[in-house]
Amino acid sequence: MGKLVSIYKYSKSFLSLIAGVFAHLFIPIAQYIIIIPKSAYYTIDVAIYVAVFSAILTYIEDKIKARQTKIDVLFYNTGKNTFSGECLLPLNTSKYGKLSIQIIVSGLIKANNKAVLEIKFPAFVTVQSRKKIFGGSLKGNTVTVRLSDLVKQNAENDFNTTLNFSLMQSSEFNGSMNSNVVGRLHQNSFMTVLNNKNRLKINVVAGDDDDGISD
Repeated sequence: MGKLVSIYKYSKSFLSLIAGVFAHLFIPIAQYIIIIPKSAYYTIDVAIYVAVFSAILTYIEDKIKARQTKIDVLFYNTGKNTFSGECLLPLNTSKYGKLSIQIIVSGLIKANNKAVLEIKFPAFVTVQSRKKIFGGSLKGNTVTVRLSDLVKQNAENDFNTTLNFSLMQSSEFNGSMNSNVVGRLHQNSFMTVLNNKNRLKINVVAGDDDDGISD
């Protein structure tokens, strides 16, 4: 669904132009305006119809956006608690990292409550939730937040929560490893929009290098 939305955004101007050309063929307007020379009929007609179709599409977009649900996901290294485009979380087998994930849901949650946000951590880390996950759950290495569960908690419009986790390198894996983590939507439609404001980069540090790792 996200690819279709992207295609539409890039092709919107072209679609308006094509619609304007066809509209000129069937319903010419410029010829009824006395001050316009005949040689300019085509250009004026197309320009008028492109403006009309663009305005119609913008109106439809605004109506859709007003009914959409937007989900923002932000990753923070709890120890540093600063925001950057890439949240780096170094780990090893003896020290754990503290991670905070802020989830901001805005718009009509109740109307678009079938969407499911999933954040899946790599297999080489062990994940523990430091608090109960409001409207969601942690199973294995996957955090799941269901909009339907938020509605059950009376969050029908805007919702903002921060989830806190402790991560450590799993004893089943050895050596240096790294992985990028972002949020993903399941069972969603174009009425639900996910914005990963940044990404989490988990970097397993070989040995007991404690640089940047929490106690």
